[in-house]
Amino acid sequence: MTKLENQIKEASQKYYTDGTSSYTDEEFDRMTKELRKEDPDSPILKQTGWGYDVNKDSTPGEKIPHKYGLAGSLDKAYSWEEIQKSLKRKDVQVSLKLDGLSVVLYYEYGRLARALTRGNGEVGIDITDKIRYILPEEIDDKLFTGAVRGEILMDGESWKEYKKRHPEAKNSRNSAAGIINSKDVSEDIYFLSIVVYTIMGHVRGSLPIYYITYMNHWLEKNFKKVVPSKMIYDIDRQNISDFPELAEDLNKEHDYPIDGLVIKNMKLQYDSDTYEVKYDAQAFKFSSEVAESPVLEVEWNMTKTNYLMPRVRIAPVELSGTIVQYCTGYNAKFIKDNEIGVDSIVEVEKHGEIIPNINKVIKSSKSILPKICPVCHQELVWDGVHLKCNNEFCGNAARQDLSVWIENIAPIDGLGDKIKFKFLDMMFSKDLNIETLMLNNSMEYIQDHASGHKKLIYDMLDMLYNRKDIPMSDALKALNIPRLGDKTCDRLSKYPDIIDEVLALSNASDRDDRYIYMISSKLSSVIGEANAKSILDNLRKFNRLNLIFDRVSRKKSPRR
Repeated sequence: MTKLENQIKEASQKYYTDGTSSYTDEEFDRMTKELRKEDPDSPILKQTGWGYDVNKDSTPGEKIPHKYGLAGSLDKAYSWEEIQKSLKRKDVQVSLKLDGLSVVLYYEYGRLARALTRGNGEVGIDITDKIRYILPEEIDDKLFTGAVRGEILMDGESWKEYKKRHPEAKNSRNSAAGIINSKDVSEDIYFLSIVVYTIMGHVRGSLPIYYITYMNHWLEKNFKKVVPSKMIYDIDRQNISDFPELAEDLNKEHDYPIDGLVIKNMKLQYDSDTYEVKYDAQAFKFSSEVAESPVLEVEWNMTKTNYLMPRVRIAPVELSGTIVQYCTGYNAKFIKDNEIGVDSIVEVEKHGEIIPNINKVIKSSKSILPKICPVCHQELVWDGVHLKCNNEFCGNAARQDLSVWIENIAPIDGLGDKIKFKFLDMMFSKDLNIETLMLNNSMEYIQDHASGHKKLIYDMLDMLYNRKDIPMSDALKALNIPRLGDKTCDRLSKYPDIIDEVLALSNASDRDDRYIYMISSKLSSVIGEANAKSILDNLRKFNRLNLIFDRVSRKKSPRR
């Protein structure tokens, strides 16, 4: 195998296993084009996934053969000349090319029986346990037995919310892959959606099988999210030149991650022997705009998880009609390995993300990594690819905890963290944390509170000290325990008896292993093993419920 084939194979294995890659899409496409010129008969070019080996994929789940033919990938075109003849001057459907994880959904009499990754096209990995959190168990067509293909992804709104919780996240596709590839089902699964786009095959059902228009009607009737599309009659060169605007228009309401369009012939073919639905299709991709710029500074900012995250400030450059001055630094290891510092030159690309990406480093320079936490001045440690402050009493951690506490116990519209902490820092001469604030009634500090920010601060303090009937779910969210998102807190809030036991455990000075195991089992049965472990690892935080427990409303536990 040549060096180029090995590069493509290794990149594909990484990309389809955990969503990451050392190359941009454009760089990878250039590599495959080069290989096609060098060796058109290369086995890499004939394999779905460019040499990806499903047997080396670490995604948890049984490896199972696909039914109804090959779950393959599409050939790509970048111009009218590269579009295959079977699609030129024909009536076609043009739809968004979604940039997510391919999934095949198998139904038996209208009920979801199994969900597989695309894998190598012939064999996929069973991820049904996770897909059941994303899709309903049944569709309307109770006769349907067959397979529907779709894409697992985060829409724009979900990605923004996910980024708030995970500032270190690189892009939505990598994040979606990480959620699906994880051993346990986490709260983050609720950020994912499945957008369906075709039928792979079917044995029985109410599905007309000869035209895409009929298939689209069936998909829209049975699924909440179907890929946006448009019919183009007698497609020609002019239509191709309008594709970027068409993609923007199709995606206006959805804000899905995309990397082009898909062109499909309107006519379908149905194989009555294999039950496979066949069609002509090709992906059409347009290159993203890139530019080179010198690095002016690498900024380091503390996150709520106590990671020190880099942001790269560059000389202003115009990309896709906007002026770009910052791009993501990903993590400390990326800055270190690529020797990014002042006077480095980087190639940046705006590719559908909130902040532009660094494609590659054109010129390296000395990278200077921080060694000391800028807040508590303790030595930073490596945690995977990140630099982290491990001091649980770090002022940054305390401030983040307090911010989340106030946000959930005393939410006041129009009062941001900057104003909150300006007043709170003036009120307390000693270190500010949740315990200090809650155990020292501070309302007396706000004497004149008739209007303005002082009125908002007074209302906030009044809620903190006097609010009654605080929903249990809000109280749990206020603890800022990792992995305990909105859905997990809502579920756990329905079991006050378990919460009582965890709180008693947090109060105990001597903790019996058998008792811990018993509580862990109860928690796991309600919110999952990983979430239960996070609570038990953060009993000091959980103990803060004592500060408001007499004001928290309680509901009877449902039957388990």
